[in-house]
Amino acid sequence: QKVARSMSRRQLARSYALLGDLQQATVIYEQELKIAPDSFEILQGLSNLYLENGHAKRAQPLLERILDMESLIPESQLHATRRKLAIVLASQDSFAQFKQSMELLEKNRRHDGSFVVADRRAMANVLATSSDRADWQEAVTTLEHLEDQQPLLPNDRWVLGRLYDQLGQTQQATDQLSAAIESGTNGTLFVRHYVANLIRHKKLEQANLWLAKLQDQEPDAIGTLTLDVYLKTAEGQPDLAVELLGKYSSQSDDSRVASHTDRLVVAANIATVANRDAASPALSTFAENALLKVARLDQAQLSRLVTWYIQQERPDDGLVLVADL
Repeated sequence: QKVARSMSRRQLARSYALLGDLQQATVIYEQELKIAPDSFEILQGLSNLYLENGHAKRAQPLLERILDMESLIPESQLHATRRKLAIVLASQDSFAQFKQSMELLEKNRRHDGSFVVADRRAMANVLATSSDRADWQEAVTTLEHLEDQQPLLPNDRWVLGRLYDQLGQTQQATDQLSAAIESGTNGTLFVRHYVANLIRHKKLEQANLWLAKLQDQEPDAIGTLTLDVYLKTAEGQPDLAVELLGKYSSQSDDSRVASHTDRLVVAANIATVANRDAASPALSTFAENALLKVARLDQAQLSRLVTWYIQQERPDDGLVLVADL
């Protein structure tokens, strides 16, 4: 009877997932995991939900537990779990974890020394996280060879587009990112990266068109605000960028960021990054004043402003500030 109940609950969770209610599906799987912590099916289902929700770190220990059950699960599932864990580890910006990712994928190599398509795709994703240009080129070559055999998935095109961009192949980057967006998958993720790519390469008219679409879909998102500020700065309108940041930081209630202090910090950071190439006094002054307000509201945050002065090559101002406060 307990087994039947558990199977029924899992079926319910899968139904929620199919209907797009990933949160409710996750709740059920988490409850079931407490009852059956060594169930491969539950570990697999919950780790997949975490990954779909963007919670890679929550998925990691579950994937590791599945690998600990190596002798008890089908080889195909073992290989799939290695691929998932490899991508999760590689995303954490650590050379040790990058190396571990590559070692996991090597275990999936077939007896003839080759990889199945899914492993080659995972390898490209892992190599794309490297800071080594040679790894980027290897990832590009892998995806290009894959494209010769079958149509690329939208995420493949997104990864390939970003790699082309990093390698300075602007037109190829634009083509791949545009194709990924046109697929209609992954919500606004591809759009945000595409707009950033267009701004970086000074294709500002196109960037405005795509930003307008993003503003329709996610008008209140921090990412949308950030891109709007970057675009106005690139268009030589830093005063309008400052106006946007001022409105955001002065909002009385905001579900995106918890407090007024946090909004000031976020706005200052956006202004500072936007100003790296623009050297706009307006953006610089805004960032400085925002961090001054933060330091006065909470002296524990004083180090933020001191660090900012150092980054702006104004260490003496930082010393004066410490003395004054």
